[in-house]
Amino acid sequence: MSEYGLTWAELRKELMTPEEMAESDAKVKALGGLLDALEAGSITQAEFDAAFDKLDRPAEARRPVRPAARRRSASRARLTADE
Repeated sequence: MSEYGLTWAELRKELMTPEEMAESDAKVKALGGLLDALEAGSITQAEFDAAFDKLDRPAEARRPVRPAARRRSASRARLTADE
């Protein structure tokens, strides 16, 4: 313990499970690679943003969702066919 309280390593062990620590470490490593690629010019800012969004969101949120506009148009098509 430091004079200011817990160190980051100590706090991290209290707040996170080993699995969460591993996931966090993997995200940090992946983000570092993305930043290196962006700085080297091997990816564009748009590609970086897209990859970062996938990294930042939980797996459940990454599932593709059908756009609302398609759902509405499909509903309208059924209504028209039923009339």
